[in-house]
Amino acid sequence: MAADPDVTWTEVGRRLGRHRATVAREVARNGGRASYRAGRAHARAQSLRPCRTALLSHDRGLAAKITAHLKTGYSPAGTAHLLGGVCTETIYRAVYTGTLDVKACDVLRSRRHQRRRRDHRATSHFLGAFTSIHDRPAAVTDRVEFGHWEGDLIIGARNASALITLNERTSRTQIVLNLPHGYRAEPTIERLGDWAATMPHNVLKSITWDRGSELAHWESLAMHWGVDVYFADAHSPWQRGQNENGNRQLRYWLPKGTDLSRHAQRDLDAICNVLNTQPRKSLAWKAPNDLYAVHAAR
Repeated sequence: MAADPDVTWTEVGRRLGRHRATVAREVARNGGRASYRAGRAHARAQSLRPCRTALLSHDRGLAAKITAHLKTGYSPAGTAHLLGGVCTETIYRAVYTGTLDVKACDVLRSRRHQRRRRDHRATSHFLGAFTSIHDRPAAVTDRVEFGHWEGDLIIGARNASALITLNERTSRTQIVLNLPHGYRAEPTIERLGDWAATMPHNVLKSITWDRGSELAHWESLAMHWGVDVYFADAHSPWQRGQNENGNRQLRYWLPKGTDLSRHAQRDLDAICNVLNTQPRKSLAWKAPNDLYAVHAAR
């Protein structure tokens, strides 16, 4: 069956759980929309499947040449091109499975000990049936109602540490929370839950986050604390502009490429105190703390 010309690549990708560019490339290399046939494309893909590492298990001469090239500093792609008769993927597999007499951390540019798992299914659906920022009430978007926050993480050196950053949209109040147990989904939602437990209902009504996996357990926050959780579009940081601007200011004290775990919560509170007591032009030269106090008392 030919590809339907009335259906966009974005829609096809959504149905298949693949990026629109992946779908477009697949159709383009198999005749285009007019002549694409799934069966024929599958047969072609099977015929082009990369050769297996068994080739190098049996052909020790070829394996030795590949090993020599890798130890010299050539990449798997460059080695495959020079030698011919073997594909790049086969060399990568041979390195990671131990078929060749080399260690991945010694010969690969990434220095990665283990190959990164590629699970395409998880990338699109780990948030479940979430609520999009486009369904957020106008009162939140227009900043006319207090108690709606934007949140994200800032990441430290070598992705080894992180902090939660939160900004209230109306008062521009900034809060930073430490993550002493890492920033995977469980410790992140637990830390947010601890913070939510200290907040009155009128101060915490909603949170808008990006689509990071650290908030995969967002339903726990919504269920236990009655918080509405909205998610911005992928790769659209401007949709959480208040938080992005706040993060840029925080980098004065928390520079990129530094270990963020060394900052105790009291240090983070001191930083936020400077930001929250500083008069701002966007607030008619009032300080975020002043507006926060007025709204919170209502």
